[in-house]
Amino acid sequence: MQKRSRLKKAAAMAGMLGFTTGLTAFAVHARASESKPDIQPLIVGGREVPKGKYPFMAEIQFGQQHWCGGALLDRLTVITAAHCVTGISDKNAGQYSITIGQTQLSDQIGVERRGIESVLISTAKASDLALVILDSPVTDVVPVALPTKGSDAFYQPGQMATVMGWGNTDPDLAYYPDRLREVDVPILSAEECAIAYPADDLQTYFCAGVRGKDSCQGDSGGPIIRSIGGRVYEIGVVSYGKGCAQQGSPGVYVNLSSDEVSPTDINNFKLVWEQPATRKLKPAF
Repeated sequence: MQKRSRLKKAAAMAGMLGFTTGLTAFAVHARASESKPDIQPLIVGGREVPKGKYPFMAEIQFGQQHWCGGALLDRLTVITAAHCVTGISDKNAGQYSITIGQTQLSDQIGVERRGIESVLISTAKASDLALVILDSPVTDVVPVALPTKGSDAFYQPGQMATVMGWGNTDPDLAYYPDRLREVDVPILSAEECAIAYPADDLQTYFCAGVRGKDSCQGDSGGPIIRSIGGRVYEIGVVSYGKGCAQQGSPGVYVNLSSDEVSPTDINNFKLVWEQPATRKLKPAF
């Protein structure tokens, strides 16, 4: 079975817009949205999210359509999947916009859309992780917390985590909801993950999901979380999977406690794009 990213038809969009080879590479097994770069995460087997439950939730649009999820990491930074933003360029950057804290996509009352100032991609081997710097700060939202670097406390097999997004809810019919959805999924052991994806380098990833409950196309970049002591921790980022919600094919997530990933260490990322105006202000040396 072909592995798909959890974007919406990333490959098709990549061809239309001349996206970079980086995005095309991730398109073979990512989870973005159905009419754009070929990625495949959507919430299957879940439930609607009450308004305001996840104020840190980010929605990335491209061409005024849902593209990927993400989460607010600090006032200016959204964490998402690399395959969601690898295709950004001077030519298409204006088509990207990001909202924070939105639950229902059709409800535009009071919604503030922000542009992208710059994009940084993880330098960790095979890591599908990106930091998106916004063009204006978010001052009224508490960002999501991250797990302690190197800790496996949030990743014990059998523990339940919650993944959310606006992705496909029916792997057979492709239905994309207007309202944010969430589903609880069990974390799998490294051994179970390796059995499901024997050819993949899973050093900076973990697997979660069970038949009938999974992320899917359109969920790419979104958070998988655990709530401990009243605080919400983003333990991973939706990346890819074989189909959606199928037996023996769990969702694959970037492990945010991985020593190699370390999302709060800027030295673990490389700048791949920034606004031309910002570039011009930098000294040439």
